[in-house]
Amino acid sequence: MSKSKKRWNYGKRGVFLRELPNGKEYWYYWLTDGHGKRIIKSAKGANSRLEAVLVMEHAHKEEFKKTYHPGGQEIEEITFSEFADEYLRLVKNTKKSWKGDESILRCGLLRKFGKKKLSAIQPKHVEDYINYKLENVDRGTTNIHASLLRRMINKAKQRGYHVPETNPVIHSEHIKKVDARDRTLTFEEEARLLKHSPEKLKPIIITALHTGMRKKEILKLEWKDVDLDYGKIHIRAEMSKTHQDRHIPIDNALNSVLETLQRNNGHSPYVFNKDESSPYCDIQEAFAKARSEAGIKDFHFHDLRHTFATRAVKAGVDLFSLMKFLGHSDVTTTQRYVNLRDVDLLPAIEKLEQYCERSRKMSQKCIQPEKATEVPSYAM
Repeated sequence: MSKSKKRWNYGKRGVFLRELPNGKEYWYYWLTDGHGKRIIKSAKGANSRLEAVLVMEHAHKEEFKKTYHPGGQEIEEITFSEFADEYLRLVKNTKKSWKGDESILRCGLLRKFGKKKLSAIQPKHVEDYINYKLENVDRGTTNIHASLLRRMINKAKQRGYHVPETNPVIHSEHIKKVDARDRTLTFEEEARLLKHSPEKLKPIIITALHTGMRKKEILKLEWKDVDLDYGKIHIRAEMSKTHQDRHIPIDNALNSVLETLQRNNGHSPYVFNKDESSPYCDIQEAFAKARSEAGIKDFHFHDLRHTFATRAVKAGVDLFSLMKFLGHSDVTTTQRYVNLRDVDLLPAIEKLEQYCERSRKMSQKCIQPEKATEVPSYAM
């Protein structure tokens, strides 16, 4: 920073003091308009940084009105609950996971913010909500709640409703970087969990452990996508989180379970059915009860998928093949699913040592000098 210039930044705007060659000092402000263009103007009449900031904030408000409310129309006030209904109507046809948003709203956000005007939601309200969630659920779930609130306020702003000038969800970025869960099920825990699971839950857990499928993919699985003759399960693109088709091999243990289910339950279109015509919506309560009775702590249903991934790597499955099994778009995501602390790395080092030793021997053969050829005496 030069001696003739002092600058203070306030997010996407700021003020600075410029000293001219004649020794006089003038205050200026800068901000970004609705098109992303930076505007620099003199803070006329400002004799201090505080006065310059007040001029800057006034200009920012005017720029906001021009961008989101051209023509000077009145900004509409709306409660969070009212906008939640509108938001769900908007995303039903465009977002595949809109029911997840609906569940988050119903289970937390509406209770906290439902009666509040959008414009009245302040950072302290958001911080209180985040702290409350962190006391009851993990950081990943808390971040999902905060991210939805942030997106909704941004969407309300786009649709012309009166919202805070700066999105109050200031903490979601701080809790976003969460360490990936690496909890996996031991074989002893697996036996206890299955022992305490009701008969309809057991095959669901076995399917998760033997295929790594997501819970939704398992619960919505239909018999038309299960080929027991060829030993494959087809995950259709519309049922996949990444919108990609994939096929998962069925091992002997799972094949036996599915054959039994088909004999007893083949008249239903769904493999795991709540009744003859509909699948399970969720199994959270049954799973939580079985986990508690089995004495297993800090374990979620999704951790069965992590367990499958870690066991596969231990068995020698390479990450790229595992990526296809799990339905990931890139191998980086797959790496986060594997608990490398539980993976014995010694065989990998031994393989590397064997490879290096073979390569060194081959290299030595290539550079070994050829023996001189003796000239026959009759050729002299």
